[in-house]
Amino acid sequence: MGQESAAFFDLDRTILTISSGRLFVRYLRQARLLTPLQEAKLWYWAGLYLIGRLDFPHLMARLMVDVVNRDEAATRGLCQRWFDEMAVMHISEDAREALARHRAAGDRVVI
Repeated sequence: MGQESAAFFDLDRTILTISSGRLFVRYLRQARLLTPLQEAKLWYWAGLYLIGRLDFPHLMARLMVDVVNRDEAATRGLCQRWFDEMAVMHISEDAREALARHRAAGDRVVI
């Protein structure tokens, strides 16, 4: 039995050239899906996360309930639109090449 290899990639500043969180907030703001109060709460939670007072699963749970407030299918659609309309243009060329190399080598790519 052959040995499988995996290549793990982080999204922020590895695949994307910028922070996906900040980019997503920008998208929500531009799409008028955030009120000023929701945005203030979001940045407050992000600050708590950065200083270790809120873990990532809790941060995402608060974001999904208090800000996005959509069912799973609608959230998937929102995230796909964000990726297609905004995130895709921030994919690093180095990341594209590295992902292609790993895929060509038969590695399992994990993001």
